[in-house]
Amino acid sequence: MVTPEAPADPPVPPSGPRGPSWPAAIGAVVLVAAAIAGLAWWLTNGGRSEGAPPSPSASRASTTPTSGATSSSAAEAARVVAVDDVLTRMGRAVVTDQRRQFLATIDPRAAAFRAREARVFARLQQIPIYSFSLRYVGTGPALPAARAARLPAGSFIARVDLKYRYDAQSSAVDHDRYLTFVPDGSEWRVAGDRDAAGNGPRADPDIWDLGPIDVVHGRRSLVIGAKGADLRAVAADADTAVAQVRSVWTRPWPRYPVVIVPADRREMARLIGSDGRGLSQVAAVTTGNAEEGSGTSGDRVVINPKAWASLGPVGRQVVLTHEVTHVATRATTVRPVPLWLSEGFADFVAYRPVSLPVSVVAGDVLRQVRNGHTPRRLPTSKDFDAAKGRIAPAYEGSWLACRMIAGRYGVHRLVRYYAGLAGSTGGQPGVVLRRVLGLTPRQLVHQWQVYLLAQAGT
Repeated sequence: MVTPEAPADPPVPPSGPRGPSWPAAIGAVVLVAAAIAGLAWWLTNGGRSEGAPPSPSASRASTTPTSGATSSSAAEAARVVAVDDVLTRMGRAVVTDQRRQFLATIDPRAAAFRAREARVFARLQQIPIYSFSLRYVGTGPALPAARAARLPAGSFIARVDLKYRYDAQSSAVDHDRYLTFVPDGSEWRVAGDRDAAGNGPRADPDIWDLGPIDVVHGRRSLVIGAKGADLRAVAADADTAVAQVRSVWTRPWPRYPVVIVPADRREMARLIGSDGRGLSQVAAVTTGNAEEGSGTSGDRVVINPKAWASLGPVGRQVVLTHEVTHVATRATTVRPVPLWLSEGFADFVAYRPVSLPVSVVAGDVLRQVRNGHTPRRLPTSKDFDAAKGRIAPAYEGSWLACRMIAGRYGVHRLVRYYAGLAGSTGGQPGVVLRRVLGLTPRQLVHQWQVYLLAQAGT
């Protein structure tokens, strides 16, 4: 008999990519879709089955005054006030669709930047924007020497905190921006947003910064994508995903997810802050802002167009329901949960309405069990690391663990277990496990192992 080990308790990620087992005979792209493990023929053939925001910069702190320091400090304070006023006017112009007022904050001498910002502003007018604010955080990296030589004396890069919300119910998306400010007489204006790119931290782009967009309002979702993408089909899948998630996860969440469809994988990498490695295997991810102890905000699903196109209807629905589940659970997740529970629960919700054989969905892990390699513990973060080997068994085993809990103790207890670990008032993992399921960690692992053996037919 396999001796069980207690489950580990790694932190919950934004949402991780995952990998399925694809039979070589199919010739399909190996796809790490954040909701698929081993769908193989069903998904590639249409599913033929019966069923932190940055803290204000310390540079604002005052210094011990001397006559010269007092003058310098007063000048800096005046600059901060003036720059914040420019940022306030920019944000207000976006919310009220005032193009002239927006462009008035742009340096007229920066013709190319001004034209680009006019295009960005036009794209923003296509999107429902409930609030849009920019706040000066502090001085950014130094201007490149050649650029500084061309700009007026005193020009500088400001680090700016951008926050926006799509509607009153949604949480704020929080981004860093690095804007170049130049003096223009008694005022300050913005002359660029790319001067920090080669000299320090990178800004966080939004899809409207990257090119022309289309917008589709679903019944329960908002889809923003590169112009020409089939956004209506994505919105329909997102609407269905919301209904499926609501039937299981009854805790509070926005219930109106935002789905982003970039033009290509390169744009996807920029939107999620990735270097692009491994994204050819990713169909979709959930991203947002997370702070320990206060949950997440601004969660949105970002799709990889090429990988998405390789999926059939069932595959796309499973992927999107998995990701929307992450959006829902992250809304109230303020404490770490085991990664196996985060991903396994998302798969449980996604697969629940779909009639697919367990042998197909969990083929990799069940094959291991049949070969005498029953896992000794529930999957940990290293088991989900694609750089260290095959990750399909980790997702499949996690799904089966959640499926077992729901089948033996009820879906409501599975939800209570997740919420108990993720909530601000939850106790230690072992305490929550005993309170909700009446099990010790070793007993949970043992029951899961017995379940794996039964599903494998051994």
